[in-house]
Amino acid sequence: MYHGFSYPDEKTGLTIFKRKHLNSEIFENHLKLLIKYCTPISLEDALLNKDLPPNPVVLTFDDGYKNNYSNAFPLLKKYKLPATIFVTTGFIDRTNYLWTDRLEFLIYNTNSTNVDLCWENNKLTLELSTDEQKKKKIHTIKALLKTLPETQKISFLDNLQNLLRVEYNWDKIPSVHLPLTWDEIREMKSSGLISIGSHTVTHPILSKCSYEEQRKELLFSRNRIVEELNEDCILFSYPNGEITDYNHETIGLLKKTGYMGAVTTVVGYLDNNNRDNYQLNRFGTGMNIEELGTIVTGLSRLVGSI
Repeated sequence: MYHGFSYPDEKTGLTIFKRKHLNSEIFENHLKLLIKYCTPISLEDALLNKDLPPNPVVLTFDDGYKNNYSNAFPLLKKYKLPATIFVTTGFIDRTNYLWTDRLEFLIYNTNSTNVDLCWENNKLTLELSTDEQKKKKIHTIKALLKTLPETQKISFLDNLQNLLRVEYNWDKIPSVHLPLTWDEIREMKSSGLISIGSHTVTHPILSKCSYEEQRKELLFSRNRIVEELNEDCILFSYPNGEITDYNHETIGLLKKTGYMGAVTTVVGYLDNNNRDNYQLNRFGTGMNIEELGTIVTGLSRLVGSI
């Protein structure tokens, strides 16, 4: 599981602390290691074929950042590796920011050092004098916003933006946070290496949404992809992706809407003979080459069994 990518000299702000945007040179080293020990296949092949090659591995990218095209796609073409990009269609259409990026940008770029945010009869004190304080406050607020319905989350961020006096729009956000365009997506799709899946419209925590809200997120995002690419969309990635971030209603809606598989952020290997195609595990991107090596060689599975 990957998200975004950056070059060594690119300023990524606080995103560097959680390694969401992986250094492109490290990503290339990842690919070399995967080729050495595994057989990269497409997610469609993994879902539809029972007879898989030895040590199969699937590459996936969440959200739909422009650097998937500028940084990752040239490397995927270089090594002829298939991958799936799960796009947040509101982000691609520039009608919705990714709320995690917006939160991070607002706090990292404010000149305010100590402010009180009054919201929903609650008071939240923000001490933002140092990068370490900003980093801790981002983690605290992210955890809070993940528990809120989408409308309350946006209201919170609107109030925070006004309080911190930071402008956040498509012209102001850093290049590392920009979305793909549909033309870039079509070009990658036409290469035969890249498949496109849905990551909802607005990137909500689906378990916090009503049944109708979930239905719209799944259906509207799928329809938007079909409209732009003129091809069916059968793959899905749960926003945030932990076991508590979706529910039985979500899985039922995925099946009704026409999706054939969905990936989580739950860490682990997959057993081809005993798996749930709507709850597929993945390994995360925030790892060095040694950590990745223990996974792809099977060493971590062996240690776990011991």
